[in-house]
Amino acid sequence: MFDISTNLQIFYDDHVRLGSDRRAQLAGHRDSNLARINGGLDDLAEDSGCPRPHPYDYKNQGGYAMHTLNQAEENDYDIDVALLFNKEDLPSDPLAARQRVRDALLRRSGNFSKDPEARTNAVTVSVRKWIPRRFCNLSNMGKWLGTVHAGAREHRLGTA
Repeated sequence: MFDISTNLQIFYDDHVRLGSDRRAQLAGHRDSNLARINGGLDDLAEDSGCPRPHPYDYKNQGGYAMHTLNQAEENDYDIDVALLFNKEDLPSDPLAARQRVRDALLRRSGNFSKDPEARTNAVTVSVRKWIPRRFCNLSNMGKWLGTVHAGAREHRLGTA
């Protein structure tokens, strides 16, 4: 019997899996959007005279976090990211919290193909290159403000 497992593994690694170079590029886009959010929150704070604290952390979620993203036609990837805020740093209304992040992104919008959108459970960002969809899940110590995936540890305490 002919063993083609080596050939299949080479094909899988070269043509199916995402690969470290592309993964690093996606991480760069993620980091750019996180910087946009932080800068936009600073702009909103300056305009309103009220503090708009940054998330204290973020967590990659979904296929990107699990290292299961495969190559996609036309580089059509999405990355799920949970933004972690302290409870007192966000409005108590989940929609208002998502709208704040959306507004922060709008203040620093870059190459978005359409404006960020505060949806039912996430803020969606469409980027012209590389990442057509990006979800920012907002969790607030003690309750979920919206999710795309189950996600981060101690924050699974209920739905707001």
